[in-house]
Amino acid sequence: MPWIPPDLPTDPDQNAINILDGLQDRLVGWVPTDGDPLTAFASEVGREIADLAANTLVRIEIGVAGWGETVFGVPSLQAKPATALVELTLSAAATLGPEFVVVGKTAGGVEVSLALVNIVNAPIGTSQHTMTAIVPGQDGNGIPIGPLTIATATASVVTAVAISASTGGTDAETLAQYLDRLADTLATLRFGGVRAEDLAALSRGVAGVHRAFGVDLYDPATPATPKERSATVFPVGSDGLPVSAGIKANLANYLATLREVNFLIFIADPTYTAITVAYTVSAEAGTTGATLVTEINVALARYLSPANWGSTDADPQAWVSSPKVFFNDLIRVIGNVPGVARVVSLTVNGGTADVTLAGVAPLPAPNATISGGIV
Repeated sequence: MPWIPPDLPTDPDQNAINILDGLQDRLVGWVPTDGDPLTAFASEVGREIADLAANTLVRIEIGVAGWGETVFGVPSLQAKPATALVELTLSAAATLGPEFVVVGKTAGGVEVSLALVNIVNAPIGTSQHTMTAIVPGQDGNGIPIGPLTIATATASVVTAVAISASTGGTDAETLAQYLDRLADTLATLRFGGVRAEDLAALSRGVAGVHRAFGVDLYDPATPATPKERSATVFPVGSDGLPVSAGIKANLANYLATLREVNFLIFIADPTYTAITVAYTVSAEAGTTGATLVTEINVALARYLSPANWGSTDADPQAWVSSPKVFFNDLIRVIGNVPGVARVVSLTVNGGTADVTLAGVAPLPAPNATISGGIV
């Protein structure tokens, strides 16, 4: 399945013809002729459009290749160097490293430099070592068995002989080759999600599901017992509340068409924990007390809203596991409201400790009870 690029207008002559045809349709009686300004203009515009389309096509292909490498983990094939087994004869033992180079010539007349990859302790007499082409690519293949030229000045290496032909060199694949291979690879994939977080991400494509949280190996009917090849998805709407029965049914049907065979997917509602916050603050000079209280209440309500809980700045539809309402985070929320000089007192659900939210897909209950004052 080859890569099929987008059909962009990269033919300058055809572009010019299309422009001239359009001008003839709009300018009654006008006929393009050589030397006519409109004819020359059409030719130039056609060339510019073709250049722009060609550049756009390259950008698209580079973008698709980057997407294939980063999203699907299909790396492009890089050039590999050829190798050959070389017998060295030394008049005295010596330590040889990557700086030791020999040169051979392929049957096609290409000179190829070979070097040691690692440092070796070569003994007096003969020893065999794998040497690697300095320049990767298939041009390094085909050095025949036989004498090699020693390119590095050395007092101890007397001769170098290839005892195997150089092989294994490959060129890096072109962008076009990579895109064809990427298309072939992706054609074999069946989307559906193996992990619960994959199912949660797929759930966002169902109308009415704004966010979703997934839990692996979880069956709501037997919550204490992990169940193999199962996952539960907890969908919510944009208000952070459970979706309707109809949306749940649509979601279940959608995921069922994507899941692996014998893989169980359950749909359930999150668990909501009521939160009560009471606070007092001191206000900065010039701040109106009643207005400040209102602004603090709004900030706390926004922070504790199930519509926002667990989301991220980068992705408002994300749902990151956040099973605790941290006491110090509430102090931070209050303290960040302009006009607050200091948080004097704070209780959450009647205490001064973190509050653990219930359930495996926990959210604060909507409409947290918030009260505050200025001291």
